[in-house]
Amino acid sequence: MNNKSDYNVLFVDCFDTILYRKISKKQIFKNWTEALSKNVLIDSKTLLKTYIRTNFWLCFKKVFKKFLLQEEFEVVIKKMYEKLAKKHQMISLDKFMEIAINLYIKEEQKWLGVNYELLDFLKKEKQKGKKIYLVSDFYCSSTILKLWIKNLKIDDIFDDVFSSASLEKEKANTKMYKHLLKMLDLNKKEVLMMGNNFWSDVLMARFCGLKTKHIKRNRKNANYNK
Repeated sequence: MNNKSDYNVLFVDCFDTILYRKISKKQIFKNWTEALSKNVLIDSKTLLKTYIRTNFWLCFKKVFKKFLLQEEFEVVIKKMYEKLAKKHQMISLDKFMEIAINLYIKEEQKWLGVNYELLDFLKKEKQKGKKIYLVSDFYCSSTILKLWIKNLKIDDIFDDVFSSASLEKEKANTKMYKHLLKMLDLNKKEVLMMGNNFWSDVLMARFCGLKTKHIKRNRKNANYNK
């Protein structure tokens, strides 16, 4: 990368940048509902259909209310339970949410791989004293992201982890960048954003005055340790 001395902080996107899924997100959710079905005794197709419809309408409302594109996973699960409870005999809400969230975390974890080429670069930057933050437009909370990177043994690279779901601010509309710059007391001219999404990670970051590096999506860079 050219002129490496002109930034002191790196913002790094999560999926398709530092982490990759070995299978599609669609397949992960299919596997998740199949596992959930065995615990709550409701057909997996019903569970998947209920999740998809619930998530769609919650996201639709979020766009108009807060100009956000995603709803937090935990909120969707709660609303999903309420819909299912109208037609099915259910366990308690707390138990359902605990089982559903834990099963999703485990299912996603099984298929995650690390972009080792980018990781090597980040390790070198860390040794130079650069601050590195994981910054993701993602429907799961920062707590869940932190758990995954800890299990993948790359948590020592990141000074902190931020998810749009937890902040209720997204990169896609620049609000997440502006919030983090203010919260972390950063000079925008000293920050480099690295990510695969040309709109959210490049154009919107540049609009906020950040330097950018477009990381082209390439699963061959990922080490799945399988």
